[in-house]
This record gives sequence, structure tokens and C-alpha cells, in this order.
Amino acid sequence: MQNANNLNTSINTLNAGEAAALADINRRTTLANDAYNSGLASANAKIEADYINNLLNQREKELNRQLQERQFNESVRQFNENMRFQREQLQSRFSGGSGGGGRSYGGSSNDNVQAPKKSKLPGYNDVKKGQIYYDTTGNKTVMRVKGEAIAKASLPKTAKKTAAKKTTAAKKTNPFPKRKF
Repeated sequence: MQNANNLNTSINTLNAGEAAALADINRRTTLANDAYNSGLASANAKIEADYINNLLNQREKELNRQLQERQFNESVRQFNENMRFQREQLQSRFSGGSGGGGRSYGGSSNDNVQAPKKSKLPGYNDVKKGQIYYDTTGNKTVMRVKGEAIAKASLPKTAKKTAAKKTTAAKKTNPFPKRKF
């Protein structure tokens, strides 16, 4: 009977240990699953945040590119409009009977061809308000519109002729002589 009691006590102790071990296993399994699910949710949230940031950055770059393209197109349009205006000004100035340098052909023979007339560039006193004149100051000529203080274009002055220097025999044989401009 004593042995039966000892056996029952041992079995009860083993059953209690087994129950505690199973409870510990279940607790650890739950903790591991919770940690996994939490990490998975965190990783998915980071991936989504990175994706949204990349989309926003890409959209911002596209908008900047479109803005730069619009600004470029507008500057080209303004340039073309200014050129058209200047061309019309020049055409109206020189086609108004002043013989402004264009060639006119009187017939098909070469005897009737008129050489272009060299005309002086119109100065401030030669034009009306709103027309183009040429202002020569210093070493450059600037094209302006009478009544406006903004320079429209810059034209280089003609180069002055310089006296030719005598060359030595050694320089004459050099196939690539130095030139001054």
C-alpha cells in the first residue's frame, strides 16, 4: 500500500510537471507568434512608407521637369517673338524706300544687277519712338529700341585693319604660322 501511495504521488508530480511544461511551451509559442506578426506588420509598414516616399519623389521630379520644360518653352517663345518684332522693325525700316542694303534685280541679265548699298546703321536721331537704333559705345555696338533702356542685342564692332608684319624665311616655311586676330 505504501508503494501504491508512493507511485500515485510520483505520478501526480509527473502530471503536474507535464502540465507546467505544456503551459510554458504554449506561452513561448504565443510569444514567438506575436513577435513574428509584429515584425511582419512593421516590415510591411516600412515597405509601404518607402514605396509612397519613392512615388512622391518621382512625382516631384516629374513636376520639376515639366516646370523647367514650360519655362524653357516660354523663353523660346519670347525669344522668337522678340526676333519677329526686330525683323519686322528692320524690314519696315529698310523696305520703306531708303534702299537699305537688299539686292534688287531689274531683269534676267547680269548688267541690271544692282550692288547692295552700304548704309550707315540708324542712330538715335534717325528713328522714331519704338523703332530700333544702334548705339555705339566703347568697343561694341548695341541694338536698342527708342524709348526703352533695355539692350536687345549686342553686335561686334568691325575689326580694325592692322599693318602686316614682315616675315623671316624661317616663318615662311612654317606651314602653321601664328596669326593674330
